[in-house]
Amino acid sequence: MKTNTSNQSMLNQLSQIYPEHEWINLDHYSHAIDDHTNSVSLNLECLEVIKTWLEKKLGMLIEYDFPYRDNSNDNQSFSELFNGFCLKVNDSKIVFIPNENIDITSYEIPQEWVDLPNWAGDYYVPVQVDVEAKCLHLWGVVTHRELKQTAKLDSLFRYYQVGIDRMTAEMDLLWTSCELIPMPRSINIPPLAVLSKTKVQELIDKLLSHSSTGFPRLILSFSEWGAILNSPQYLDQYLESKKKQAVFAIEPAPVGVGTTKIVIMLNELLKKEVNNLYQQWESVEDFVNPSLPKMAFRSVNNSVSRLLREKSYRGIPLRTNDEIKEAAT
Repeated sequence: MKTNTSNQSMLNQLSQIYPEHEWINLDHYSHAIDDHTNSVSLNLECLEVIKTWLEKKLGMLIEYDFPYRDNSNDNQSFSELFNGFCLKVNDSKIVFIPNENIDITSYEIPQEWVDLPNWAGDYYVPVQVDVEAKCLHLWGVVTHRELKQTAKLDSLFRYYQVGIDRMTAEMDLLWTSCELIPMPRSINIPPLAVLSKTKVQELIDKLLSHSSTGFPRLILSFSEWGAILNSPQYLDQYLESKKKQAVFAIEPAPVGVGTTKIVIMLNELLKKEVNNLYQQWESVEDFVNPSLPKMAFRSVNNSVSRLLREKSYRGIPLRTNDEIKEAAT
């Protein structure tokens, strides 16, 4: 009870600073969100918390929107593709983008939520996940039309970046609009590729062949990738193939080879793969700034240091020196 009181006191103080924003106290919900939550779990847990919170706040049933489904294990598979989820309030579709960053000057929306007819929302809301304060912070909203007119598309990583100056901070206006006067969505959605069943299977096979990257959304062109995601049939086909590939089957061990031997063989294989990875990355710091030692390099350029440490940018694996240099600038 003492912890709950402390969290509520902190939320009261934050809400006085930003009275126009929405603050959701996580102590009131059973869904666990902590600093050990991964990005997939973060999406699903925020989805359930916000859905429950909205139903209580607005006094109405809130529906899942495509591609999410009630009580479906596929929701986990959707969340593995990219960040965000969509809920339907009356006839309005609201896309929520969770993030643990403390920066609330801008946020990024995956292109899929904007340029796919079945996925595009009417409104977009950033969700700051504050683990320390144990709360979700809904700090603004932008319409689809405003986003398409003003936001900048990062064509390399396929994100729309929205600045706080393009957003409305008064969240009550969003709920009123959803209930009374829904904002019409922009019609400026680029056409998608028309794919034959044979082509779809070829593309799915290509995605599966690159599954080790852990980030499929950049393997195909956006038109091809979007055509698969936008079709319920093709999306189910891809996810089903992805699940089958993920099944880990170990062939029977040869006669005389026991469990210990198999474990040793697997460990050696993992060590070999890790060593290969680090051999490819050993010269990156010198490439970015050869004149500085490692510790000085990290203190001077925190952005590059983080890329070196995580070997990824926005969840996308970085493999070449050029990618590191471009992402750091």
